[in-house]
Amino acid sequence: MSPSPYPIFSVSLNDKPEKIRIKIKLLIRLYLKDPNQLVAKSVATHIAAMLADPEYIKDAKQRCLFRKLEMHWRCLAWVGNDAISQRKKQLIQPKSLSLQLEMEMN
Repeated sequence: MSPSPYPIFSVSLNDKPEKIRIKIKLLIRLYLKDPNQLVAKSVATHIAAMLADPEYIKDAKQRCLFRKLEMHWRCLAWVGNDAISQRKKQLIQPKSLSLQLEMEMN
């Protein structure tokens, strides 16, 4: 049995970059279904682990893009659930948005 109750969230020193990349894809899909801080932080950790292998990504531009992606996920984890739940409420209530637009136009 795995030492972690949720092994997808953890990164081991033995994980190869290809395996980490697969886990990142799974975590992003999970985040799209249920956005929360734990998943966002785990995505950022996995990207950092993938970048830690100097042989995997040699191109400087691609490494820079992955660093930006890592920071994006760290920001999502930092923003927290409150901002996410507020955003969901805005998306669920399109009438309030259309009323707000009408008021701005008048």
